[in-house]
Amino acid sequence: MKVARTVGKIQTGQRVKIQVDDYPDSKFGYLTGAIGSISTNPSGGDSLLIEINLPEGLQTTFHKSIYFRNNLSANASIEIDDSRLLNKFLGTFKKVAVK
Repeated sequence: MKVARTVGKIQTGQRVKIQVDDYPDSKFGYLTGAIGSISTNPSGGDSLLIEINLPEGLQTTFHKSIYFRNNLSANASIEIDDSRLLNKFLGTFKKVAVK
């Protein structure tokens, strides 16, 4: 049984979008994954070691395969809040209207 772990706003199961530097997302798309585990001990300072599961492997959102090689770098974005943009706008509007 897997126990969900939360560190701040990051928790297991959240979706992750990975943009690989050598494969422009405008041409290849990006990889999608989910947080599988979060380190129990921060690896120094504000850093955490996070394992990301890739259910589609190295196939991008444009259905193109990325070939793994050493020193391949990427940027990952974790979806923290699942609210839609409209909900965020309405929430801001409500705060302004109440004042």
